[in-house]
Amino acid sequence: SAYYAEFNKYRGYDPDFYVPNAMLSAGMKDAYAERNRYFKASTGSDSTYYNTTRNRWRIDYIFVSQNISPYVIFADIVKDYYTDRMSDHYPNYVTLDIAH
Repeated sequence: SAYYAEFNKYRGYDPDFYVPNAMLSAGMKDAYAERNRYFKASTGSDSTYYNTTRNRWRIDYIFVSQNISPYVIFADIVKDYYTDRMSDHYPNYVTLDIAH
């Protein structure tokens, strides 16, 4: 099928980080990186057919403006039994303190 032809064409190549880099260059903040000191991949769950190290990238983000960044009180990439099996990408999660 056309889907598998396209998938196989790019399989094995490094992902293109142009868009995340453009967001950071524009002054946006990566909510997860702002609140965590350790790396967590957002791809490569157990449901991934090609479960190799190349599927262990972080390619999913929640970007916030510099004005909103101080209100991010928690950010995580949800990894558990269910998210391992539901998708080939893990969900990103943030909590904002909007009471101020």
